[in-house]
Amino acid sequence: MCSGGLQGDDQHSVRLNNAWDVYAYNLSVSVELASWTFSTKEVISLRRKAAAPATGTSLDTLTLHGNTDLAIDSVAGAFVQSRAVKDRIHFSLPKEALDSNEWTITVAFNGIISEELRGFYRVTYDDPSGKQCRMASTHFEPVGARKFFFCVDEPAARANFSIAVSLPATDAHYTVLSNGPLQNTSKDAESGATLFTFQEVPHIPPYLCALVIGELEFTETIVNQRIPLRIYTTKGKQPRAQFALEAAAFSLDYFEKFFDAPYPLPKLDLVTVPDFPIGGMENWGCICLVESCLIDPATSSLKSKKVVSDLVCHEVSHNWFGNLVGIDWWEGLWLKEGFASWCGYYGTSIWKPDWNAMDDAVSEVMSALEVDAHQGTHPVEVPITDPSYITQVFDSISYSKGMAVVLMLQSFLGFEGFRDGIRVYIQRYKYANTRTNELWAVLEEVSKKPVQAVMSSFTSQGGHPLVSASATTAVGDDGEKGHVTFAQRRYAFAASSAAPTANDTWVVPLTARWGQDSSVDSISLEQREVTVPRKESLVKLNPLHFGFYRCAYSAELFREVLRVFDQLPYQDRRGFVSDTFATFHALPSTASFSDVLSLISEVTEHETNPAVLNVLYEEVHRLADIFEVSSKESASMLLEAALGSALRDASGWTERPIADLTPTEAQQRSQCIGQALQLLRHRGDKESPLIQWALASADQYLAPNGGGSKDPDVLLDVLVCAAIVGPLACTREAMEKKLEAIKDNASEARILLRAICMLPDVDFVEKVLTTCAAGTSNTIRSQYGAIVYLGACANPLMTEGGGRMWAYFQQHYDAVMKQWGEGQFRIQAIVEAVGSTLRSSADADGFDSFFVEHPIPNAALSCVRAAEGIRQRAHLNQKFGALVEAALRKQK
Repeated sequence: MCSGGLQGDDQHSVRLNNAWDVYAYNLSVSVELASWTFSTKEVISLRRKAAAPATGTSLDTLTLHGNTDLAIDSVAGAFVQSRAVKDRIHFSLPKEALDSNEWTITVAFNGIISEELRGFYRVTYDDPSGKQCRMASTHFEPVGARKFFFCVDEPAARANFSIAVSLPATDAHYTVLSNGPLQNTSKDAESGATLFTFQEVPHIPPYLCALVIGELEFTETIVNQRIPLRIYTTKGKQPRAQFALEAAAFSLDYFEKFFDAPYPLPKLDLVTVPDFPIGGMENWGCICLVESCLIDPATSSLKSKKVVSDLVCHEVSHNWFGNLVGIDWWEGLWLKEGFASWCGYYGTSIWKPDWNAMDDAVSEVMSALEVDAHQGTHPVEVPITDPSYITQVFDSISYSKGMAVVLMLQSFLGFEGFRDGIRVYIQRYKYANTRTNELWAVLEEVSKKPVQAVMSSFTSQGGHPLVSASATTAVGDDGEKGHVTFAQRRYAFAASSAAPTANDTWVVPLTARWGQDSSVDSISLEQREVTVPRKESLVKLNPLHFGFYRCAYSAELFREVLRVFDQLPYQDRRGFVSDTFATFHALPSTASFSDVLSLISEVTEHETNPAVLNVLYEEVHRLADIFEVSSKESASMLLEAALGSALRDASGWTERPIADLTPTEAQQRSQCIGQALQLLRHRGDKESPLIQWALASADQYLAPNGGGSKDPDVLLDVLVCAAIVGPLACTREAMEKKLEAIKDNASEARILLRAICMLPDVDFVEKVLTTCAAGTSNTIRSQYGAIVYLGACANPLMTEGGGRMWAYFQQHYDAVMKQWGEGQFRIQAIVEAVGSTLRSSADADGFDSFFVEHPIPNAALSCVRAAEGIRQRAHLNQKFGALVEAALRKQK
């Protein structure tokens, strides 16, 4: 299996153990963007701890974090004892310090502004005139602050932070931003250097500190008559900042009310950075975001608007949950990020109710269930013995499963009970750092419900339960309607090498919908199984799909649900579709392929809700991809059965004026057209009127001076169609020119790059991948790494036979590692995308072997999950391939 783990092997690396606390950092930093260098004078203020020194500590020594690339020029108030492993520096304090309760150390040092997107790093981009510009930004989470200054680089190590930044006369026009407001600006009469001095920010951990320097402009508003809120962009991009500003203004106001606590800082800036390693970072008072947050609502899809709103609400909510109340150590990552992800969806749902943002939250729950089903999962709360390993758990388990568990908690407590408990927690622990059990204790105190027992069973172990329902139907002499038995076991994929055991149990807050009145019961499933009296017919387990568990039904109960399927709320229909396919993939399979076909028939005949159809289409495409290996006819029949109705309806949607559509209708339209185009491409029908419509739409967008998309919700679909079906040379040239023209519009550039990677010119596609990894292009930027790999891995000519994409990745492993290997989400997405192109058990063995010899520590779990996914596809194809083909032929 792939190497790597979640825990460090050096127990002495856990936390710094000093007899002194750092209570303030004061930095004076001179920055030279022309040479990519900086020099700093840092004053570190210490206070003797009130308690007696712990074992292993001494009053005459102090250990801080500090990267060895920081070259020390001088030290006052201490002596450098050693600079050892793990980015640590050990100081010896003079005798005078031992007679004082407070002491200061002053360190002068210099450093290089990094090429990597960590610590204090460099950014280059082209301005509207084509001139190359320089910029510098910070990204410190989790352990990047030590690359910029000497500190206790731990999440609970709060201290006051102040900074003054000096720029040479040539850069006096630059904007400088940090956590606090700009206090004053002064100019040195002799050198002409400009000094930007910022107000001190109290009680902030180093990973939330920030510094951004660039030629920026801003748009602003005032929230609640007291909080200046600005969004900064590089020049020429302000017209696309208004949407994000409105989202930020709403969320800042809303979350003050939700948490019942005022925003604690004097200002809030949001800064979009041309190169940023993740979607956003909640630096206190100075949030950094990717530039794809800059959109024009008139030319952006509903999906793009929802993504921006979710992200902005996520980051703004951190000002309370994560910043005002922080985490004690990195095992709490899941809680702050899972909660903020829930806030992202919930905030958007309040701001724009007709967008149905909580449907997207449930989509993320379903994705998390799939990832968590792998043996390569991990508990959301992971013991971390070395923070350098934390990037391994910056993954979909910590974020998506974390959000899913928070959503289940909100459902378990009810919204008001959940909110009231959170308010007490924020007030009780503001400017402090907590562990998860302290939150559970508060929520239990307020709600009077067994929060600790339920939630710890979902956070302390990997995986999740599969709850099965079976019934006795005989009516007794006393008129009883029989009983229903609910049993739990760990959900596992069919190809899993480890069968679930009796020890895998959860305290499941089970909910069930019964009978025609659709009453919902709460049932505590704490043991392996529980039997309850039957109340009418069982309609649906886990209504609304807010619980983090899968559901399976006996044959009788499955038929009962299917009989009333079209009468269920759409959320229940959606959950039933997802669970049915999941149980077909499970070990052992509790849903037969005939169940799957019956459900496909039911959904395609009656369903119009896009959330339900989206789950069906995703699952059908997955099955078609699996069974195409042994029978292309099986894949074709499956796609025809599921997508035929979309093709039938698509032409009607192309004729309706876009401006007249509701958000739900816009989703229905884009979904229907997108699926119909996929079916036609699979058929090879290039002359279809719908294909011709798509090519014409793409030509209009790609034309010189064509401007933004007139049909943004289907832009990706029509561009992919043009890439695959259109005349190759003309299409490639037009796409290249358009990409150059829109390179400053990151949101559109991401869509166009995805389509470019679907071109049948595989040599050109490989060139795109290589350029992206090189990190030298201002058009195909390195931050698009996951986008181009996802596109290339969906290109049939790059993946057929399981060869070219995997061979390319192996040949370019060094370049991939250099550009993305030390990052977080991008390298994980790249590894899993490449793994998705492979199909056989032999491929899985080769995949494993390669990563044993070429480890990617920050994607170690992704390697394991990807290999397991390859084995799952091979297993299903081998076990069910002939059966599926026979069943489809019979239905046909």
